[in-house]
Amino acid sequence: MKPINIYALTRVGEPERIERLERQLSGRNSFIKVKFWETESLKRFCGHLCACLPEAFAYRFYYSFTLPKLGKEFDLLRVNATSVINIELKSGEVSDDAIKKQLL
Repeated sequence: MKPINIYALTRVGEPERIERLERQLSGRNSFIKVKFWETESLKRFCGHLCACLPEAFAYRFYYSFTLPKLGKEFDLLRVNATSVINIELKSGEVSDDAIKKQLL
């Protein structure tokens, strides 16, 4: 699996096309189900990120990455030489305590 450009992914409109593009970009063997709310969250996230960091449109993330032996899934994961960024997408408002519990 390869990290993908989520900005490019969010430029596609129909869910079936998003799933096909995600598979092509990531090199997965099978399609993943992309939920409508995830697509909308990704679009908003990309908008906010690009407003803060103009070069962010080129960032690559592992999207819906799962650690097989642990069964842990990461919505967006970005790894480089100096940091690891884990972004969890949510379908609605979540309390700070719930977020802290999930991350721990």
